[in-house]
Amino acid sequence: MDHRLIYCRQLEDIEYDPISLRDEVEQHFKDVDYLHHVSGRGHWLGISLLNSTGKHDKASLNLRLHKNVVAEKEIMMVGIKTSMMDGLKVIPNILEQMPGRVLLARIMKIKSGRGLIPHRDGDCFDLEKGNACRFHIPIITDNSVLFCCSDLALGFHLEVGKVYYVNVSQEHWVINPSQITDRLHLIVDIEKNDEVVKMLYKANRHPDGVPVEVLKPEVVKRLVMRNRWPKRK
Repeated sequence: MDHRLIYCRQLEDIEYDPISLRDEVEQHFKDVDYLHHVSGRGHWLGISLLNSTGKHDKASLNLRLHKNVVAEKEIMMVGIKTSMMDGLKVIPNILEQMPGRVLLARIMKIKSGRGLIPHRDGDCFDLEKGNACRFHIPIITDNSVLFCCSDLALGFHLEVGKVYYVNVSQEHWVINPSQITDRLHLIVDIEKNDEVVKMLYKANRHPDGVPVEVLKPEVVKRLVMRNRWPKRK
């Protein structure tokens, strides 16, 4: 299978109780301010759990994995726990089950009625040439929320209680048409290894995709800013 065709895959080997995860996040972070991500224009917010600085601040939230192309060597982030991990039980258990060394872990929120414009997150996430893989664990979502892939012209609904690999080296965007529910995901980047690559190539389970119109970035941007989304049938 061409690695470019692996857009979204469900992992079955990671077990957790979605209700316990939701309750832990809601209770533990009820008084914590979600920080603004530079890409979200105020609609994409997060909490840093593990990164290369060990800090929960705006600069650390916006850190990205990357490859030093000039030196032709990979630059990997060292995953250091932030103070936001103190007292957590469910999330550390999930991170321990990830199929590789965890480099970056964040709780990320997309506000209701908003989304992310079409973008790519870099060659470091390319399944063949990159050095990292990204996984999404939905905590709170709505049936209308879609993770959209441009090449397939499909949108995938990522369900609570499951773990998904998403190929963010390909162009993608997110829509949250719900007017009442913020989308909340635990997003984990791990170091790529032979085991996880083989697992993704063999995986047959993926969410059912729904056809979506491949919109230009400026069109999605207008929809996001105006909070106007077409209703799903």
